[in-house]
Amino acid sequence: MIINHKDSLYFENKEFLQREDQYYQPNDNECTYQLFPYLTQNQIKNYFNLDPYIQKNTSTEGQTKEKWDFRESYSMGVFFSTPFIFGIPERLDTFRLKSTDGRGQPYRLAALDIFPHDTYAREATYSSLPYVQGHSEEFDANLIWMSTAESFVDIYDLSDEMTFNEGRFVDFVTESGRLELYAFGSATLNSPKRVQKIMAELTGYQFLPPIFSLGFNYCKWERATSAQRIMEWNKKFSDNHIPVDVLWMDIPYTEDVRYFAFSQYKFPDNLLETMKQEVHDKNRYFVVITDPHIQYRGTFRVYREGLSLHHTHQGDDLVSIFVRQRDQSIMKGFCWPGDSAWIDFFNKGAREFWSSLYSFDYFHGTDDTFHIWLDMNEPSVFNGPENTMPKDALHQLSDGRVVLSKDVKMAYGKMMLEPTYKGLKQRNMTEQKRPFILTRSTFFGGQKHAAKWTGDNKATFDELAVSISQLLSFGITGIQFIGADVPGFSGQPSEELYVMFYQLGIFYPFFREENLIFKEKRSRSMYAKLFTSDMISFIISNTEGSPIVRPIWYEFPKDKRSFGINTQFMYGEQLMIAPKLIGEKKSDFSGPKTKSRYQVQTYLPEDSEWYYWFNRTQRITVESQLPKYIEEDEQGIYIKAGSILPIKQHEGRESIMQAINDNITLEIYTDLNQEAKGLLYIDDGITFRNEERNERLYIEFSFENGELYYVNKLQDSEYDNCQIKISNILIYGLPFNASDLNYTAESANFSQNESTESEYPQLNQDIDQQINKEQSNPVQKKINEARLNINQDTLSSISLDDISTLATSILDMIGNSSTQDSTSTQQASQQNEDSSRSSTDNFREFQDNDNKAEKKQNQRYREEQIAHRYLGAKMFMTDIKVRNLKQNTKTSIFYMK
Repeated sequence: MIINHKDSLYFENKEFLQREDQYYQPNDNECTYQLFPYLTQNQIKNYFNLDPYIQKNTSTEGQTKEKWDFRESYSMGVFFSTPFIFGIPERLDTFRLKSTDGRGQPYRLAALDIFPHDTYAREATYSSLPYVQGHSEEFDANLIWMSTAESFVDIYDLSDEMTFNEGRFVDFVTESGRLELYAFGSATLNSPKRVQKIMAELTGYQFLPPIFSLGFNYCKWERATSAQRIMEWNKKFSDNHIPVDVLWMDIPYTEDVRYFAFSQYKFPDNLLETMKQEVHDKNRYFVVITDPHIQYRGTFRVYREGLSLHHTHQGDDLVSIFVRQRDQSIMKGFCWPGDSAWIDFFNKGAREFWSSLYSFDYFHGTDDTFHIWLDMNEPSVFNGPENTMPKDALHQLSDGRVVLSKDVKMAYGKMMLEPTYKGLKQRNMTEQKRPFILTRSTFFGGQKHAAKWTGDNKATFDELAVSISQLLSFGITGIQFIGADVPGFSGQPSEELYVMFYQLGIFYPFFREENLIFKEKRSRSMYAKLFTSDMISFIISNTEGSPIVRPIWYEFPKDKRSFGINTQFMYGEQLMIAPKLIGEKKSDFSGPKTKSRYQVQTYLPEDSEWYYWFNRTQRITVESQLPKYIEEDEQGIYIKAGSILPIKQHEGRESIMQAINDNITLEIYTDLNQEAKGLLYIDDGITFRNEERNERLYIEFSFENGELYYVNKLQDSEYDNCQIKISNILIYGLPFNASDLNYTAESANFSQNESTESEYPQLNQDIDQQINKEQSNPVQKKINEARLNINQDTLSSISLDDISTLATSILDMIGNSSTQDSTSTQQASQQNEDSSRSSTDNFREFQDNDNKAEKKQNQRYREEQIAHRYLGAKMFMTDIKVRNLKQNTKTSIFYMK
């Protein structure tokens, strides 16, 4: 990377006077007015303190209508000795930056409210972060152009004059502000990870969010939003067996768009309390919107109280609550409330005022289950130029200095995040809880306080595909907690697009629906998430700076063929997602239901091994082993061989927090050396005890030579209140058949003499023997024919009920393959060995007697699912208490003999 390549740096600063009118406005009792016609403009400026920026004559003697303006800009070029450059979000374009030489307009950086989106364009949208990363097989080179003013970026193909290798010349042109940049790079073995660590050190690490925010968020803008309506949503989700974690409320929760207060008509106190109780009973949460525009009326409490503080002093600090115009008056614009004023978040006093608005006493009716959505914070001003704040609007700092909006424009939304976070954190007088905030506009460092979504997208296949590039671009820029609205904020999706958006959306770090249609009862699992893996990805981002959604080249930095891929990505270190992005049929919810098969072009990185999520019977090492078609109810999900995935057993749960203490299955996917590694992070998911008291466990598992080890990566950490157990271990890719009786599960004992030996070792042997006894039996046929749907079990785990159903079903069909009723089950069970019968009885104790009817209805589907998932795996039952995994040295907890 060459800074100021070819001496391309230049500055421009020009001051000029625009005369709109030449007359003076006398003030009453003016004694020097007669002198004004005899004075030059410079004399007026010198004698009467005419400020060229604010255009206000601070003298009481009079003022002019003449107007001073300034034109400033600077530019500099940087050469990257690689053609593969990425970054400068937010844009709806390919992940890899394109050359602009002779190909239209440059990339524009400006925070603007753009709707509808122009996909695959270079226009600016809600956020703009001037960051460029060049990647090659040998190195990574990175540049932060630290400017919050509007900028343009031109990119040209250019060869290295020394090596003649292809490269790119990147030319930044910025409107105003000061020149500040950071250049860094790495040529180490894992250079992408090294530079992302540096990036996090410069701009901040991803905050660790409350765990419920990683689940399914439901939001819908509708005028009917009310306490009654929220209760209807809550009940509908439960009745349809759809897990949901957060219910969102847009502007209609307010009265006349007055934030920080519920409409008394829609949310009377009695119904508000009932609503909260019903949602709390399901362990669900709320998010409400509070935009930065404040209704410009003296009758509105927030405006009135802000006005009373405006232009006062707190000690040595000047308090300026609202953004001002050049004539020093409060800037009045038009937004959702009508006439509006905007909070000046660049002023310390304004930030403290904003934080205070979130107290429970002020925001009546809220409690610590309410969290915040910040929208329209570019900011959006409907009657402003390009629907945003005028460039000459004024922000006043606490020390009295004034800055123009054009100099700090792209940081306005980010400046809103910290006081919001502080307000939510401090509102609890007893124990502070982790805030959750969603923002539409952000800047470097915004990841320390808030999640980000990509704004008002449309329900189209183009927006579906480009969302991957958006997440990748933000990810390498440090903004990790991000997602796009599913299945598109506007427009009516076809059923096919609806399903495909969900199948991709579950792998957005932030997963929110804004157009849910309760048209039919869909598979519960479409909305489930691998939230145990989510927490692992977040803790890695929180400690190492790595993106959650990553380009393929991040994990395979020397695989040049992966550098230009926009349509598949890594989710953390262990999952590769190659989603369906192109529609194959034209149908809607009212049309005939027909199944489609999709051909998805999937790239396998060099020298890598994978397991296909929906068929784990073999390792995939070459592209010819990839599935030829992806079924409609499947997705291109691949698990890297050598991985250990901790999967929550949360079948039947209605929210993540209901499953917070549920047990875990460890799924081990061995590589060619029969080894694997993986991580598990556990804390209470809600409070700051993980940081303040070190109540957490960050465990690294390793599997080698048939033995499972762990090490706690955190010194002096413990989580004695943890109720979670590792109750199942599934091992894929072992070189022996699952029926080999020489391999059984035994686990090491812990201190306090707590044995983790499997309670049901014999059952594994019985099932193994019987499955392999006859290749032509109905069970084997069922296994071979079974197809695994995307549902809650798929994205969670084999629960104890699932294993019970599988065990009972297999033993039943072996005994009498023609019958499925309970009588035949008992007769078949009697034909087996006493140990097998005893083990089966023990398993049946886990069955939920209250749900027998529903389980019988789903029995056939569940048998196919579990049988298919079991195929290729060695399965063990364990009773390992996670709270005991405290040792900071490598310790064995499980072995096969």
